[in-house]
Amino acid sequence: MTQLDQAWESFLASLAAAKDVVTGPLGGRDDRELAEGLRHVTRLTSVALEMIVEKGDPAHPEITRWMSPWRKLMGDNPGTIYDAALISPEFTYEISGEIGDADYLGICIYGTSADGSRRVATSVDREIAYDDGRFTLVLAATRPSDLPEGATFVELPEDATDLLIRQYFRATDRGEASYDIRVLPEAGPPPALDGDVLATRLIRAGEWVRDLIEVEATVSALSESGAPEQMKAPSKTGTREVGEIDWNVINRVQPTPAMDYSGAWFADLADDEAILVEGVLPECDYFSVQWLSRWMESGDYHHHTVALSGEEIATDGDGRFTVVIAHHDPGVPNWISTTGIRHGNAVGRALHAAEPAQITFRRARLAEESQDPAEES
Repeated sequence: MTQLDQAWESFLASLAAAKDVVTGPLGGRDDRELAEGLRHVTRLTSVALEMIVEKGDPAHPEITRWMSPWRKLMGDNPGTIYDAALISPEFTYEISGEIGDADYLGICIYGTSADGSRRVATSVDREIAYDDGRFTLVLAATRPSDLPEGATFVELPEDATDLLIRQYFRATDRGEASYDIRVLPEAGPPPALDGDVLATRLIRAGEWVRDLIEVEATVSALSESGAPEQMKAPSKTGTREVGEIDWNVINRVQPTPAMDYSGAWFADLADDEAILVEGVLPECDYFSVQWLSRWMESGDYHHHTVALSGEEIATDGDGRFTVVIAHHDPGVPNWISTTGIRHGNAVGRALHAAEPAQITFRRARLAEESQDPAEES
């Protein structure tokens, strides 16, 4: 068997292992979740093939658009654009462009240790210098002596392996930022593909898919096991438990340190039930409420309202709100559709919040007569 044969078999074995996660103990609980899980494997594979097989040379970096209505991972937010690139501290990079109408632009550098553990190594957002909306960032292990005037320097740690650029939008009709990445000094076109390079990238791509879906399923399992009983099943006592999940466990799925996350797991959500997300709109750069499936995917936002930004949430005179997550429209403001998903995480996120967002999650019955959320009796 040739090296390429072995790499191909390794790639297929990793995809088979990813499928086993979907159908295993941490996997889907019903036919819908199993189907969503297997589709998620194909979506992760599409990212891996583009980012690692096609664009996997840090000496010739290229940006991969992670998310779209048809490609989601790692707890994506519909109000965010996510662009990733593979990098190395061996090189100096320049990212230049303009912010457009984005309400926020931030760049996180992630480090990967020899054992595969991950960390947020560096994060820049408010530090970025703009000149009439344009910006230049220089990324390197040491500060260049010839740093261009007005450029923002970002230090690359020795374990830097990839970066993620996030754009947040409070409304959907705003023009996105534009930018590109290049090595300094430019190295010319990449070398012709050879068998060793392709073999290495195929193996890495398969491992990336397998490892990521294992992490996503594990995060959901931890959320489910740590959720208050009230959020797992209909109350038998008429009381409403309130709880929040410790989202530190999602560090492996590359959060941004500027974000304050809160959430609560729901399971077996019945047709006449809702998850009520309640609180006061926090003072922050961006806020949203949504839900995530067991595979840490947002819902089908191309056809349904599955998330609401702070700008879209109706509030009372004091800024208080109630968001209703339910299978069917109960005829109240701030309805988010589950699209039929019965197990998942209700999630709130607040970017650069002045104080931790005070958000609670509770399960309720939808009273058929009034079409308003009501306590279960």
